Amino acid sequence: MNDTPDRPRNRWGVFTQPDFFLLWTGETVSGLGNSITVVALPLIAVAVLDASSTAVGLLAAVVWLPWLLVGLPVGAWVDRTRKRPLMIACDLVAGAALASIPLAAWLDALTFQHLVVVALICGTAAVCTSR
Repeated sequence: MNDTPDRPRNRWGVFTQPDFFLLWTGETVSGLGNSITVVALPLIAVAVLDASSTAVGLLAAVVWLPWLLVGLPVGAWVDRTRKRPLMIACDLVAGAALASIPLAAWLDALTFQHLVVVALICGTAAVCTSR
């Protein structure tokens, strides 16, 4: 059978491992942020910029465009890099891009093109951090 001694099971399991807990928490926050972005960007376009339905559809499509355009090359590159620094860098870049939206709105400089660029940046960051 098994020569290792039986250890008592911890009811919290892998959540007692600090590295796993940090990874799980970070990925949960990142996934939640990506999901909110998919919904919030078109809402901002409609509520703040009075965008048309065609523009809102374009904005929603732009979020997924990096998966088609750079998915394969980025996937090959990501497989050859260290994952943790890449995940942290992509989340920081996406966070900075998203933080530019309220800043631009506060400065009264928010445009539809700005939202499209933010959607492209966030979509590309999501491609880089996915497995």
